[in-house]
Amino acid sequence: MKSSFGAQAVKGAASCCFLGYLPVAPGTMGAVLGLVTVWYAEVWGAILAVVLTAIGYSLCGPAQKAFGSEDPKAFVLDEAAGMAVSLLALPHTGAVAFTAFVIFRVLDIFKPWPIRECEKTGGAFAIMHDDLAAGLITNFILRILLWIR
Repeated sequence: MKSSFGAQAVKGAASCCFLGYLPVAPGTMGAVLGLVTVWYAEVWGAILAVVLTAIGYSLCGPAQKAFGSEDPKAFVLDEAAGMAVSLLALPHTGAVAFTAFVIFRVLDIFKPWPIRECEKTGGAFAIMHDDLAAGLITNFILRILLWIR
């Protein structure tokens, strides 16, 4: 069955230009894309986080149809948005970026409470919920670490 152009466009955007199709660690690569994008956006990081989140939410339903899956593995825009959220309004240093990346990926992979609950919300938006929760919790943890440092 051939995919329509619209379905291919949705797949391309949701997978961050087909990055989500990489055979090894596509979610990690999506997070790396979010990290690099926010790193170079600097001042525009908050706007970028909002834009990535808005695009991600707008693609959830169409992506489920295009990929034929409730939570498509190739949909890595959620990791990019979550990573952007994890760096919001934090110092622009390599140490903060690296620590944010590690904490975010650990939370995203293991999904401790409440992140797992966000994933269970159901519906198309659940694709984004768990990664945004992981980003918010990462940001909170980093703020605590920077405060006690």
